Amino acid sequence: MNINNLKGYSKTLFIPILLLLCGLYLVPLSIFELNFSKIPGDFGDARFNNYILEHGYQYIIGNVHSYWNAPFMFPYKNSITFSDNLLGTMPIYSLYRFLDFSRETSFQLWLLTLFVLNYVCTYWVLKKWSNHIILSTVGAYIFAFSILLVGNIYNVQTMPRFIIPFLFYWAWLYLKEKQLINLYKLGLGLVFQFYCGIYLGFYTFYVLLFFVLAYLIIFRDKEFYRQFNDKTIVLKTLSAIVISSALLLPLMLPYYENSKIHGLKAFDEVTDTLPLLRSYFFTSKDPVFWQFLSEHGTKINLYWCHFLFLGALPWIAILLSPIVIFSKKVVKHQKQIILALLLGLALSMFFTLNFISWTPYELIYNIPGFSSMRSVNRIINTEVVFFILILVFVFKELIRVNTGFRRIILILPVLVVLDNLIYPQNIMRFDKQASVNEIENVKANIIIQNKNNLPAIAYMPFKNTEAQNTYLHISAMLATQELGLSCVNAYTGSYPKGYYNFWSKMDVPSYDHWVNLNKSDHQKIQIINEIGINEDYRTKVSLRSVESGKYICIDESIDNEIVVDRASANNWETFHLVSFNDSLVLLFSTHKIYFSLRDDDSKIISVDNLKNDRHHLFKMIHVGKDTVVFMAQNQKYVSLNLKLQQLFAIGEKITSNEKFILEKK
Repeated sequence: MNINNLKGYSKTLFIPILLLLCGLYLVPLSIFELNFSKIPGDFGDARFNNYILEHGYQYIIGNVHSYWNAPFMFPYKNSITFSDNLLGTMPIYSLYRFLDFSRETSFQLWLLTLFVLNYVCTYWVLKKWSNHIILSTVGAYIFAFSILLVGNIYNVQTMPRFIIPFLFYWAWLYLKEKQLINLYKLGLGLVFQFYCGIYLGFYTFYVLLFFVLAYLIIFRDKEFYRQFNDKTIVLKTLSAIVISSALLLPLMLPYYENSKIHGLKAFDEVTDTLPLLRSYFFTSKDPVFWQFLSEHGTKINLYWCHFLFLGALPWIAILLSPIVIFSKKVVKHQKQIILALLLGLALSMFFTLNFISWTPYELIYNIPGFSSMRSVNRIINTEVVFFILILVFVFKELIRVNTGFRRIILILPVLVVLDNLIYPQNIMRFDKQASVNEIENVKANIIIQNKNNLPAIAYMPFKNTEAQNTYLHISAMLATQELGLSCVNAYTGSYPKGYYNFWSKMDVPSYDHWVNLNKSDHQKIQIINEIGINEDYRTKVSLRSVESGKYICIDESIDNEIVVDRASANNWETFHLVSFNDSLVLLFSTHKIYFSLRDDDSKIISVDNLKNDRHHLFKMIHVGKDTVVFMAQNQKYVSLNLKLQQLFAIGEKITSNEKFILEKK
């Protein structure tokens, strides 16, 4: 290549590179912030995907002996098969780990690399297909940086999709040229997409079927059928299918075995994720110019699954397509391409639409594999290629037949950036260091409490709530991953029978049930709490005063005040008692309100949230059968004031006022 050709080549890449850099700055880098301090999403799905990628890396370097038996949900096997696995792009993440980046930073760099790959691969395909630099650049920008992506960025398992544009292109070449090499490429590429993400693998297969069907309907290509009169072609075609299927088996067999044991998802579980027609015009509040489209769908069940608006440009192209189709200046072949794309998109959308009282997706659901898919809305990640191809080919013909459109094409790169401009500060994201700190706290408690170096732990913090449980379970998973331990904790797409109670409650009965159900040995598992003190046991109790015969109650009707005036023990009179070494105990209600010495001066026994001090701890001393007294941190006994019917840490000696009957539940 001479110097003049090199200069010309660099000029042709100026706009694509400029928009790539622009997209990277406006989307991932603005979300991460330039110091990489933020990660998109919350403490839930993003960190779970980080765990899965790190698990793959640990498997590569030999720290984990079985990939499918990830060390969470202990002692259950094949735990990875309850979610996507990200195997296809795990080497990218592992490369950054080999370069000594931290787990969290490698996750961010993995995401950043996927943005680049999604853009570059789409640009290459569109440029090869259309031979138009600006339109290819615009299409690549939509595929990599559109506001559609922003609505789905929390589900980062949909990010590895850079092979999908190639699949459309190889399918097109196979249909037009009938060369088997393109069928082999298509088959192998589809297998790779399954390894990148099973969800998008199935949905890519689905969309490609309609692409092929639309081509056959519009082009009426008799030669395509005639080629199968040749037995050699039939055998080679079958070999491509067999080879692709064989390569897919190692991935799919573990999931198949899982489905045989636990069954498939009921159709009712997916209906709320089926797109409505208005879902394609509904978005989040993050886009700068399309916020007015963020209100009309908020009453849809699981409305966050319906952010499917792609921006205005793809829809403008669809609206302008009749001009091309009915123009006498456009050759038949180009019209057929656009018609095939429009028909393929229409069929793909129709068979996933929810018409409220009926949906044709019931037919698709019965195809093997699709009944395991839960979030049908993610199909937009593959349908977007239809939108992009329609945009490219419609505008390409418009500028060819109408000189006025040529001026518009020149500003399309600016328009596509504005069309997809977002407020990055509005994106849900979390502080990377806050996550690291949380994991370090869990690790510290595990190290302190797992003195016998047991191979598994069950992280069961006292102050858990179902709203926080996702975060707590994942923190435990990440902490044990660093320590090379297994954990009973888990977060995944679905759960085996008997596990969900532990996930939601994280208490002793649900823990015992799970461990016993799986015939595991309790002696191999260390229960871990968040206050750094080894537990002896946890149980439920009621406490009745020996002096008054009344039960202690946390009265929720009067600001959770402790009173000793109840004749019988019900929910408000039932407490969790946790026993530690040295006879120390912790008492708290079923709603996670904790007994505490308010302060050393007032000596009042009150309730509050759990803090990192020792005012919640009492020494429990047995003074008879089922009779106990409690000593507070001020070294005084907890005593009943009969007149006030309240508790004070003022007892100097043990009398009937200090004694309580311990009734275990």
